[in-house]
Amino acid sequence: MYKKIIHLSSIFLVVFISAVIDSFLCERIGFAHSSTAKIYYFSDFIMGVKVEMKLVGEEKEQLQKTADKAFLVMKNLDDRLSNWKEDSEISYLNRNGSKGWIKVSKELYEVISEGVNLSKRTNGAFDMTVGRLLNLWNFYSRNPVKPSDDEINEALKCVNYRLIELNKKKSAVKFLKEGVNIDLGGIAKGYIMKKGFDIIKENGVEGGLINCSGDIYVWGKKPNGSLWAIAIRNPFNPDKPFAVISVTNKAIFTSGDYERMFEWRGKKYHHILNPKTGISANECRGVTVVGNTIDDVNGLSSSLFIMGAEKGKKFVEGMKGIEAVFFTSSNKIIMTKGFEKNFLDQRH
Repeated sequence: MYKKIIHLSSIFLVVFISAVIDSFLCERIGFAHSSTAKIYYFSDFIMGVKVEMKLVGEEKEQLQKTADKAFLVMKNLDDRLSNWKEDSEISYLNRNGSKGWIKVSKELYEVISEGVNLSKRTNGAFDMTVGRLLNLWNFYSRNPVKPSDDEINEALKCVNYRLIELNKKKSAVKFLKEGVNIDLGGIAKGYIMKKGFDIIKENGVEGGLINCSGDIYVWGKKPNGSLWAIAIRNPFNPDKPFAVISVTNKAIFTSGDYERMFEWRGKKYHHILNPKTGISANECRGVTVVGNTIDDVNGLSSSLFIMGAEKGKKFVEGMKGIEAVFFTSSNKIIMTKGFEKNFLDQRH
């Protein structure tokens, strides 16, 4: 019995998926910030990943206070929304949701409601109720193994977003079947990131970058007036980015089969599970999606990964302001028309 475990750290993911390439600058556009403005770097460890901020301003001390406020909000939300914390609000809901209505916080209700809406839009490609499946696969284990077909089929009985019932007026949630388990990993990170950004904007920071383990949002411009240069990882050649895109006021989110994976009896399995089969989605190696806001793309890259390039491309081209690039398992690169037209100005 052959088994090989492959673990890639979130730092590796940050560096190669969407690293900020400061040496690539686009043509100067518009007015510059004050001549004394600089880019200041801040980081913290939240949601099990390194969260990085680059904020534009004149006073580092004031920006530090702003970053600290944002980090605190993000940490508090992680405490509520993390499946990894026994005393979190989502863990309590998972233990008790099938017993009847559970009143939840505004934040948890919003995340679950957004997840259900995304499930409806993607025809179930995105489905938060894969929690039981993820627990079964246990990708974070030192020695993960492929579950048996019987175990997978049993877990699939509790995987269906329609088993979540919402009561907006009472801010309450219940499950329609015992054993349903919500995993917010595919959507909570973007939600928490957005709340952190809201704090930064409320404090008047007009330009910057937030990077949550490869999911990035940029706004405003650098002190010299240039845009932000973001590298898109090429899963076929991790040492060299597929492209560098120069953007502002954009969210760039990525999903790939290289973050959490293991090999079992000669076959690779990764954490992006198809909620209809219970097995790792296998049509793509990676997907990067670009939109105008964090809300636009939150949860979308993993949904497109599960759909596959053909269906995913068609889905995205029916949306306004969203573009994507797909790296397929057959070593093809498929882009939406807008991605190729608008973003490949510094292609490698």
